[in-house]
Amino acid sequence: ILENRKLKLDKLILKNNTLIFEQNAIELEKESELLVVIQNVKTKEEFICEYLITTNNIVVLLDSLFNLFTNYEGSIQILRKNNDKYYLYTPILNCKPTIDSQKDVNSQYRWFVRVLENGEIRLSSIMKK
Repeated sequence: ILENRKLKLDKLILKNNTLIFEQNAIELEKESELLVVIQNVKTKEEFICEYLITTNNIVVLLDSLFNLFTNYEGSIQILRKNNDKYYLYTPILNCKPTIDSQKDVNSQYRWFVRVLENGEIRLSSIMKK
């Protein structure tokens, strides 16, 4: 059984090739079965991301994904198993639409985060020239 839900984030941080979802809505544990998936909105390819769980935070590690979203955007979803039931969370940010970029990276790519009017998050990268 798969149930779709929205995951309201308290804060979203893009820093040091990581995307940090801060939230207090669900209790996350290191033992939780999670998959963080980013889907390319143009090609529909899905990529499973490496992540860390800290106290009520999910830290998505973006290092291996730089070239996968150049010129396209990715939508983010989190699959969680709890008591033999699966939940598919779409992270949303309750604020006006914003665009943010990672400013302090020493690589040839630069990450961008865009928040849609409905609060859904889009991730993309561009190659620096």
